[in-house]
Parts: sequence; structure tokens; C-alpha cells
Amino acid sequence: MVQLKTMHRHPVYTFHPYHTKVPPQIIRSLIEQFTAPGERVLDPFCGSGMTGVAAREAGREAALSDLSPGATFIATVNCTSHDGPAAAHRLGEILDQSEQALGWMYRTRTDGGELAVNYNVWSDIFRCPGCDERFPFFPHGVIHHGHKVQTRKAFPCPACRAELNVRSVRRVMDGGLKRKALVWVNAGIGRARQNRPPVEHDLELARRAEQHQAVAWYPDDPIPSGGYSARLAQLGAKGITDVSRLLSRRNLVVFADLWARTEAIDDPAQRRLCRATLTAIFTVISERQGYFGGGGGMSGNLYMPIVRMEKNIYLVARRKIRRLLAAEEAKQSLTSRATVRTGSATHLDGIADDSIDYVFTDPPFGANIIYSEVNRVLEAWLRVRTEGDEEAVIDPTRDRSGGDYAELMRRSFAECFRVLKPGRWMTVEFHNTRADVWNSLQQVLGSSGFQVERVGVLDKGSTTILEDIRPGAARGDLIISLRKPEQAGAAYQLQPARMERVWEFVDARLAQLPLPGACDDPAELDERRDHLLFDRMVAAHVHAGEAIPISAAAFYRELRHRYEQRDGRFYRPEQAPTPDNCPK
Repeated sequence: MVQLKTMHRHPVYTFHPYHTKVPPQIIRSLIEQFTAPGERVLDPFCGSGMTGVAAREAGREAALSDLSPGATFIATVNCTSHDGPAAAHRLGEILDQSEQALGWMYRTRTDGGELAVNYNVWSDIFRCPGCDERFPFFPHGVIHHGHKVQTRKAFPCPACRAELNVRSVRRVMDGGLKRKALVWVNAGIGRARQNRPPVEHDLELARRAEQHQAVAWYPDDPIPSGGYSARLAQLGAKGITDVSRLLSRRNLVVFADLWARTEAIDDPAQRRLCRATLTAIFTVISERQGYFGGGGGMSGNLYMPIVRMEKNIYLVARRKIRRLLAAEEAKQSLTSRATVRTGSATHLDGIADDSIDYVFTDPPFGANIIYSEVNRVLEAWLRVRTEGDEEAVIDPTRDRSGGDYAELMRRSFAECFRVLKPGRWMTVEFHNTRADVWNSLQQVLGSSGFQVERVGVLDKGSTTILEDIRPGAARGDLIISLRKPEQAGAAYQLQPARMERVWEFVDARLAQLPLPGACDDPAELDERRDHLLFDRMVAAHVHAGEAIPISAAAFYRELRHRYEQRDGRFYRPEQAPTPDNCPK
């Protein structure tokens, strides 16, 4: 077992959000396990570049690649050391200049003068299907906790009092766009802070902002309503037809102004870092920032909440500058290099045969995230676009089947096999709830020539890697460690699926896990939960080279049929605790 614990999140990791990231501390522990200082590490699906960050900190060289130019833009920033104070100073000047021109958009009036608005809260407007009454979802459909809302399971129509819920109401459209209302304002700091409904000045300011014409350029690249991510977020039904509409008009005008001002930065590296800082706040200041507490939007999709915050961009950007400085300070002493290229993992051009010492990668998980779609927004601002033909995803909206996905993954791992030195290792992080996707991955890895040596569980929360199946591991992706043999071996053959093997494993697993009363560790007791039992079952099959015969949904149904359940945990019939000793 290899274990790494940290007391804080890595400053480069927290600088820029991305849909899927592995903390660099975890990757570094693997790099140091499988390589020596000065050796070369590859990540062909690098995303935001955490493998490069980890390799540099471990004193290794890194070669990074990704199909998305938006991802490689972020990775280049994350894996390059900059003059942080100089960039922070320049961006601060840009914010000051922009705020002088447009800061009036974030002001509210009080008896004592003016206050800076921290954020406004907007709500979509709906109508009652019975009486046709129009009303904002806030406050009628939510419980307001003063700093966030919680959706009510049911609520009365404000006019006819009929019982409604979020699924029964109908969205009100106006000129092809969803109608919305300003419903709450948070302004000022300390004792001067105000947290209240909008006054007439706020409503008039909102009207002025909606009518304000942006002077600076902004992208209007279309968002196809038939795309997987757009359909999932119901963007077509909300009238969100291009990338500019993911920002409120007020925030679009301000963001475009800031973006244009960064164009005047002469030094390309400084300009790139300042623009990376602006893209790092995009989701938080967009229409995807829900008024539900927590961070900005859900990762990996384009969902736009019904009740959302319109944040003051200047305040958010100045807070992000502190993250910029922390990230750059963490990189100042690093001397190793990471090179970043934009291109398909199926063609690792420029990397010679048998030249890489270790591969770590976190590839696309099938249909979980369509990266070309969710990256489209920031790529539009950067004026680049992912080449979708080589994207390894399952996407029925583009007729991209599991077979298409498997073929692209096969070609990608064949390239990894080509460039990796004989006898060296590759680690793949992966998770999926579908048995067919797991079996395709196993077949692809095996047919590429790799030998599966270890399978473990990655816990991103506590940054722990467990390289065998044992109690105490939290839910997480699987870590598959493979080796390129010194000499070519026999052709790989995935062993047939056997359903009885699944339940033999679960039976044995439940028998070995501690019972309530004999264990005080909640993590060990939580090993009896359905998703953890599924993860461990998959890990056992992958390690044994056996096909997985059941997907997660069917596994969960059968689990409930075969075993006793107490408070979300499962037991063999003779193990089931009584209500008196059932853990909570």
C-alpha cells in the first residue's frame, strides 16, 4: 500500500478549475515510485497538466499532450514558472482601469451613500399550469437560508394555491430567451453589509445593464442544441444558443472589456497568465453559478441553475490574483521542464520509440464528459476549437458508439506502448458504471501488449492510493498499474464473464468486513455501501483479467435482493445488525 496524506490542497491545483483533475501530490507519489530523478514522464490525456506539475516537483521531465487546445492552454500555464508578482501587478492595473469605466454596474445606493454589490441573485420565471400565473421561482419554490437556497419538494401557486413542484411548472420565454427576475442583492462588507431584496435603484441598474452595448469583442460561437451536453442542460429550452449567453449581459460587457485590455500586454507569457486568471473565474461569474452554496457550477457539464448568482467580476478577479501568486510561488524553485503539445493521443508525433520511462494518464471515461462541448465556451474566448473527430467519447448525438470509443482508446494505448521503454510502467486512472465500457478498456489495454500488475482505488478526498482491495478505502476511481514486458508475450485474451464470480466476491467481501460493535472506524463500515462494493468487485475482475458481467444499476438492484440492508450498508443475513446496534 502506498499512502500520501496532505493537510491542504495544492496551490496550482486550486488555481484553475477543470472538469477532472487528480491532485498532483497523488501523481507525484506514483512518479517517485516508478521512476528516478531526471527520467521522462508522459501523459497523453493531460487535461489541465497536473501530471506535469507533479513531474516537475519530483525532478522529472514531462511530455504532455491533449486534444483540446483549451486544456493545453491551461496546462501550459500550470506547468510553466512565471513572474507572479509582475503578472499580478499588471492584472491589478487592468482591473482598476476597467472598474473606473464600468464599475457603476456593481453599485447600489443606501441611506449613507453607495456600496459595492458583491452579488445579485436572479431567478427564472415560471407559470402555473393551472391558472397561468407568472412568478419567479425565488422565493416561492425555495427555502431561503439568507446566503443560499434549497429547492422545495412542493409549494403552492402564489395565485390559485395549487400544489406545484419544479417539474410541474412551465418556464416563461420572451423573444426566445428565458425570462428572469432580479430577486436579491448582497452588497458591502462588515457592518455596512446589506443582504436584502432589490430596491428600485437595483432594478433600474439591471435594466440599464441589460441594454448596455459591449464595446469590446466577445465570441458568439453557436452551442448546438442537439449536442449531448446542451441536451443534458436543456439549453435549447432556455434559449441559450451561443456561448455569449452563458454570461449575464452585465458580466458579458465587463468580461469582454477585461479580455480586450489583456491584449495590450506585450509579454506573451504575462498575457497568457493574465488571461488564464480570467478564464479561471469564468464559471463562477457565469450563469452557471448557482445560489446553492459551494463553488461555481457542476463540473463537466453546462447546467444552468434556476436560481443563480451574478457575481461582481472585479471582486472575484482580485481574490483569484491571490491564488495566482500562491501557484507561481509554488513553482519558482522548479527546474525540470514540461513540454505541452495539442494533438491526438493516437499520434504522439515527436516522441521516439522506447523513450519514455513512465506513463500516467486519466483518459476520457466514455460518455461521462464530452470535453469538446464543455470546453467550447473558453475555447471560443481563446479563438481555438477542439478537433472532435479524434475525441475518444461515446456520444449518440454524433453516432459515436462504444466501438468507436474503444478503437480510439486502442490506438492511443498502442502509442503509449510504442514510446514506453520495455520493462517500464503505465498507470491508468479510470471509472465507469457500465460493464461494457470496463470490458472494452480491459481488452484495449491487453491487446496493446500491456500486462495488468496491480489494481487499486484512488481517493481524491484524502489523497490516498490503495493498491490492493482492503477496508478503509473511500469511494474513488480505479488505479490500474500495467507493465510493458521486456519481450512480447502471448496474445491477450480477456477471460469470459461469470455472474457467479460477482456474488462469490461480494459474499467473501461482506464476510471479511468488520461488523458494528467490533469497529469504530466509519470508513471501514462504509465499505458495505453499494457503490464501494461495486468498485471493489470491478477492481477484482480487472486484476484477474476477467470480463465484468454486470453494470452498476443492475448490481445495485440485485444487491438489495440478495442481502440485508441497514442504513445504506449491506450484510449477509446472519450478519445483519439489530436496530439497537445499527450504525448511523
